[in-house]
Order: sequence, then structure tokens, then C-alpha cells
Amino acid sequence: MRRQRGMTITELLVAVAIGTLVILLGVTVLVSASAHYVAQTEATMVDDAGRFALASLESAARQAGFANLDHDDAAGQADASAPPPIMGLDAASLSSDSDALANPRPAAVNGSDVLALRF
Repeated sequence: MRRQRGMTITELLVAVAIGTLVILLGVTVLVSASAHYVAQTEATMVDDAGRFALASLESAARQAGFANLDHDDAAGQADASAPPPIMGLDAASLSSDSDALANPRPAAVNGSDVLALRF
């Protein structure tokens, strides 16, 4: 019996098929990891934007109704007839030409709330 010197075409085709499957599996894992990376990046950006919005609202709410009483022309008493510096409406909306919170519309979009801060 003679020694074999090389591969048959069948062995070569099997090796190519196995190699192709390994490469396809690697590409699938890479595409999946890339999609998860993009989704995580977008979620982080949304979280960061939400954090910034809440920080801005917090700052505005803390400053609402501020009166500098250190000035000489500052009034000693607050005006009792003035509207409150912070006011909110639950499940309401406002028209674009409404006068502050005087005439809220009851039909709110998705149960929206209104927060009014007066300076």
C-alpha cells in the first residue's frame, strides 16, 4: 500500500465548509456585539440628557420666587395678591396663547402635567 501525499477533493471541501461556518459564526458574534454597543451608547445618551434636564428643572425650581432682600429697595413683605412662585397642574395642558395658568384645558395629552415657575 502506498502512502498518501495530499488531500482528496472531499477533504478539501469539508475543510472549506467548516472554515466558512467558523467565519460566519465570528461575523455573527461581531455584528451582535456591535448592535449591543450602539444600543448601550444610545441608552447612556438618553440617561445623560434626562439627568441634565432634571438638573435644569431642579435649579429653576430652587430659584422660583426668589427676592433679593439685601437691596435697599426690597420690599419687607411679599405681595399677598401675587400668584405663587411654584404652581402645577395635574393631567392638564395649556393653549399657546393662555395667560399663565389661568385657563387650563382638561384634555391633556398622555396625562401630561404642567409645572410653572415664576421668578
